[in-house]
Amino acid sequence: MPTLRSMTTSSASADGFPNAERPALSLSKGRTACPELVEGLNAVLRKPQTWLALLLLMFSLFVADALRPPSRQVSVRAFAAAVDGYHHYLHPITGRFIHCRYQPTCSHYAVQAVQKYGIAKGLALSYRRLRSCQKTVPMGTRDPVP
Repeated sequence: MPTLRSMTTSSASADGFPNAERPALSLSKGRTACPELVEGLNAVLRKPQTWLALLLLMFSLFVADALRPPSRQVSVRAFAAAVDGYHHYLHPITGRFIHCRYQPTCSHYAVQAVQKYGIAKGLALSYRRLRSCQKTVPMGTRDPVP
């Protein structure tokens, strides 16, 4: 059974990119699977309107998600997962030279604020907390989520 592998094809295109290198889906015997589909997809992805439409769609989904209660927001769970990833992978490295002046730490504060108030207000509170971190703040200062 033929297997799929990636290769590049070189040809002139109708979108003004002559001899552009582009990836093509190919079969192991050198045949391209659905060359019209691959060419059409390449042409669509080269247009800035496509990326602008995707950006607008993502922003609209973010706004729609932010209008839901915090316990039902997908972005809250994604944010909490990203912070957990930070704690698991990066904090062991950065924890040696970055010490939080506040209790709870800024990352825990951010997760608590986002879970309590939603993504928009929670991130605003987290930003305000980060901006208030100065050398004049003593280590271990209690600053819980309001």
